[in-house]
Amino acid sequence: LPPPLLSTGRRDARLEKTLSSPSGAFGFWSISFLWGALVSLPHTIAAAVPVAARPALLGGGAVVTAASLALVTAGLVLETLADAQKFAFKSDAANSGKFCDVGVWQLSQHPNYLGNLLVWTGEAAERRRTPFPGGRTAGYVVSIRS
Repeated sequence: LPPPLLSTGRRDARLEKTLSSPSGAFGFWSISFLWGALVSLPHTIAAAVPVAARPALLGGGAVVTAASLALVTAGLVLETLADAQKFAFKSDAANSGKFCDVGVWQLSQHPNYLGNLLVWTGEAAERRRTPFPGGRTAGYVVSIRS
């Protein structure tokens, strides 16, 4: 499993007060659910369109599809590698209180965020011309006008 999915046995003090009451926990998880539903809408809508109804991109879309897949793959690899390296760094007691500067962390202050940005840029590039019902297309800004 990737390091973020491993349990370290530590508790997150930032959420202790919020999650200590049923109403706080309900509110926190409700907002988390709604945010997840909102940010997944572009992919959910695009995935609902039959492949045959999708317009061709750049003479068939092979270039855009390959580039999108490359971005998503590179992003997942970078994000996972960054998380694994930081987890290993923080697991070493000798590094307590030190700034992580090993592996990909030597190249960027936030390589995990860069990986996440690559994933979503690849996803957006792949889905940018997926039609909505009525012929409209999805883009970075979705217009509801025909």
